[in-house]
Amino acid sequence: RDSAASPPLPAAAAAAGGARVAHSPVGGVPPWGPSSAAMPPPPEQPLEREQSSNFDPNSHPLAGVPNLEDLSQPEPLGAAVEKEAQPIEALFGEYIARCLFSKTWNLRDAALQKIMLNLNAGAYDGTSPGQLFEGLALVLKRAIPDKNVQVFLSCGPLLQALMHRCSARGLRRPEVHQSLEPM
Repeated sequence: RDSAASPPLPAAAAAAGGARVAHSPVGGVPPWGPSSAAMPPPPEQPLEREQSSNFDPNSHPLAGVPNLEDLSQPEPLGAAVEKEAQPIEALFGEYIARCLFSKTWNLRDAALQKIMLNLNAGAYDGTSPGQLFEGLALVLKRAIPDKNVQVFLSCGPLLQALMHRCSARGLRRPEVHQSLEPM
């Protein structure tokens, strides 16, 4: 054993027969209260969401997308992307185009989900296969390299549906390859 002596015991420990005691804050009350374990949790606060009396989720351009009421409005298209957005806007509508080009990832993701919902519902069945293919290819070219992983993941089902429709509609391989090459 070391010959060095232990530090002296506090007076309270010496009075307790030499046993070490745990130190507690001044006054013996912990800073978080006398018995924080027995305190009930704070009451739940309702979400502070402006409920507009004229908001109808069924008539919204993104109807069917989960958590639609939590989404903000997309900003107007900038002059730099106006030309790129024209074919998308012509096929899917101005609101979806604005969402796809938005700075807010939730809106980009919601637009991809809405396109997929419409595709599954047959909303584009009257559109020429070549025009639909070109529009979806433009959307995917924009969305696949997105920095947000959720936007990227929403591209998977859309790409799969696009490939299925291409094979079912008889689009020629050179057309498909030329449009998808940049991806």
